[in-house]
Amino acid sequence: MVEFENAKFLYFLLLVPLLGFYWSRKRAGGGIVFSSVENIKKSAGSVKAKGKFVLNVLRMLSLGIFIVALARPRAVIEETKIPIETIDVLIVLDISTSMTLPDLEENNSYVSRMDVAKKVLSEFIENRVADRLGLVIFSRYAFSVCPSTLDHTYLLERVKTVQPGMIEDGTAIGSAISTAVNKLKNSEAKSRVIILITDGANNIFTIDPLDAANIAEKYGIKIYAVGVGSKGDKAIPIGRDLFGDIVYSKITAELDEELLRKIAEKTGGMYFRAIDADSLKNIFAKIDNLEKSEVKQKFYMQYREFYPHFIAAGLAVLFLYLILVNTVFRKLP
Repeated sequence: MVEFENAKFLYFLLLVPLLGFYWSRKRAGGGIVFSSVENIKKSAGSVKAKGKFVLNVLRMLSLGIFIVALARPRAVIEETKIPIETIDVLIVLDISTSMTLPDLEENNSYVSRMDVAKKVLSEFIENRVADRLGLVIFSRYAFSVCPSTLDHTYLLERVKTVQPGMIEDGTAIGSAISTAVNKLKNSEAKSRVIILITDGANNIFTIDPLDAANIAEKYGIKIYAVGVGSKGDKAIPIGRDLFGDIVYSKITAELDEELLRKIAEKTGGMYFRAIDADSLKNIFAKIDNLEKSEVKQKFYMQYREFYPHFIAAGLAVLFLYLILVNTVFRKLP
């Protein structure tokens, strides 16, 4: 859609027909003496006799085009929305090898913990259009793979690439929380949140998880802890043997729910347990509702400017006028 940045200049277009009328009524200064009136009559219907009308039209057209150029016609080619108030959410995802266990039920089949977590995370990210989101992964060590950003497309690509085995195995919950806190502590967002997703118990004691939670509390960072995996002992199908019979494997939950609950409560967050795909989706829906930001946005536009084309067209018409007035319709002195 075309709009005008300086639309008030368009009022000057009303002067164009008035000037055209004035130019058409204005008598040419100077003249020439003819020996016979018959010569005047013969030339009245010629192209030169009609030159005044043609030149008048060209002057009006050139002036009108320049006025439109002054009004700055343009079209919006891109609209960017920048949230004014946001929530910074850092997702902290356990990628230890236990996350490959296929013990989460979805649509009457078993899916790995990691696959379900990534699917639900992707849906969560797509729904949080107004917030800055980031991703930290951990097993024996913790790494930030995407800082808090409004570029959710990039974040979704990073989530897709995450796989267990990328880091040496282990479950360093304390280091993971500490890394996330370091990324969020200087944020000026009105609310800062960590969503911790793990299926195990802390077994790397470089940083105590409760000490890391205390630091998070100090900076006003809330932690929502999500424990993933089936409860108790569970036999799940892992394939078939040579005879085509289903082979089952026994899985024992190693999740330290007491620790995760303490971490969440200490920071003003909540602890949730996901035992299947649906429960994990419901958990993220609850977190989504608990941490809603007001979608107040500023709009930034990028425009395609058309005024250079109008200036070029106006100059072309003016140039044609000057050629004609000095050649075909040239006045005799």
